[in-house]
Amino acid sequence: MIKYPLTLAILAVFVVSSSNAQMLDSINDARPLGGVLPETIEKSVYIITGDIFISPGSTVNVQAGTVFLFREFTGIHVQGALYVNGTVEDPVVFTSVNDTARVRKSAVQAAPFDWNGIDIYDGALGTTFNHSTIQYSVYGIRSQTEYLKLENVTFANNGRADFTVKNERKEVTVPFSYIFENKPVKPDTPQIVNDSVSYAVDSVLSAKPSMGVGPVSGKKVNRRMKVFLRVTGLALTLGGGALGAYFGEEYLDAQERFKELSILDDTEKRTYTSNDWNNARDKRDQYLIKTAVSGGIGVIGLTSFFISFAF
Repeated sequence: MIKYPLTLAILAVFVVSSSNAQMLDSINDARPLGGVLPETIEKSVYIITGDIFISPGSTVNVQAGTVFLFREFTGIHVQGALYVNGTVEDPVVFTSVNDTARVRKSAVQAAPFDWNGIDIYDGALGTTFNHSTIQYSVYGIRSQTEYLKLENVTFANNGRADFTVKNERKEVTVPFSYIFENKPVKPDTPQIVNDSVSYAVDSVLSAKPSMGVGPVSGKKVNRRMKVFLRVTGLALTLGGGALGAYFGEEYLDAQERFKELSILDDTEKRTYTSNDWNNARDKRDQYLIKTAVSGGIGVIGLTSFFISFAF
């Protein structure tokens, strides 16, 4: 028979709460993370050692209870789709490496401007934050597109702003939710629901990438254009470079031959005529033109390849 049920219950609650809080004794216990993110971020505490990226066209899912500890001058760049799947019991936290609520042995107190924040680019359609916290950053979430969704997000102690959409700063509440609609709001439809920015429409942007409404169609068009430019650019770069190298070698040989015919001795002058000299010159000039054209094709291809990353 258990003699101390109340004590055990309190201990159980404490253990669960500690697990949810993801508290570390030292920053050395966190898992390092940087660069391009994988498709799934498992629940853990991560120290962000450099900027992290969601690549164009990719999808990243963050599991509930995950904690991101950002060093100074680091942040997140979202060019694909980011799905932050926090829950009431296990929110996802984006905070400073100096946050003593997450790291017991922190030599410095967390403060606004400790890390950069979360940048959402124009092509990152459908990005969603559920039950998450963003704190101690410079600008919180800064989005270049309206097509994102925030549900029960907490902003705290951010330096310059909490949430900005297309350079328009939004007033936030606790908790904060935001849904953008691609249809006009009816005059008699309230625009503020539960003290959060939420526009009422018949259809809103879904967090699922399979939805085929206007903005997602635009995403598909951008993706096709990106793939076309990238594949075509790579082909032109490789083809133009290979031809340029080949014709360049031929030009050097033709140039050497032209020089030889330009400095003939008396014996050789009886063997070669002016037609030989003219033919050598014309051949050299032809290879020079072919080399330049091939190089130009390679440059155009390389330019197209890099432009594809802007979509």
